[in-house]
Amino acid sequence: MVHIVGAGCGAADLITVRGARLLEEADQVIYAGSLVNPELLRYARPGVPCHNSARLTLEEVLELCAMDERLLPCIDWGHLNARTLGGMSRPEDFAGAFRLMDQKLGRERLRVFHAHFSRIQYTEKGGEKKHLTFADQQYGPWFEPLAEEILRYGCTPVIICESAGTQSEDAAAMRDIYRAAAKGRKE
Repeated sequence: MVHIVGAGCGAADLITVRGARLLEEADQVIYAGSLVNPELLRYARPGVPCHNSARLTLEEVLELCAMDERLLPCIDWGHLNARTLGGMSRPEDFAGAFRLMDQKLGRERLRVFHAHFSRIQYTEKGGEKKHLTFADQQYGPWFEPLAEEILRYGCTPVIICESAGTQSEDAAAMRDIYRAAAKGRKE
């Protein structure tokens, strides 16, 4: 059984009774480390794996999704690129990621994945330093190779633009890149 527990305002002592009970009964906990107060994890039983989704590799995300067919991957391309020190920026990087998603989850679940996308400045250890805009040309990832793979696999993902302060403009740029790639495939 999969349950979603809202983190509320983030204060650990304000969790609902139901939320605390669900965490106490959980066999696995997946939480958004950038949003959830880590004190809430104390409600989980000792020894229960608690996964910070912000730090998972693509392979780990897919492994967790494989536990239940109702789970769809949420791939944060900018964070993957940051954690791999720029290793998710070339067309072959995206092609490999899509092959892996197809292999681990199957084509139907691949086609409806959820994603976050932004360019991210990262530290020398692969940590996020800050979200950037599409105007930044030093750090990736680039949306063009992602658009190509989306088209190649016939995907209809939900993509959330997480650019720093220019979400609308950069989301429109992603739309335009996707449309140009789709038009290029037809010609």
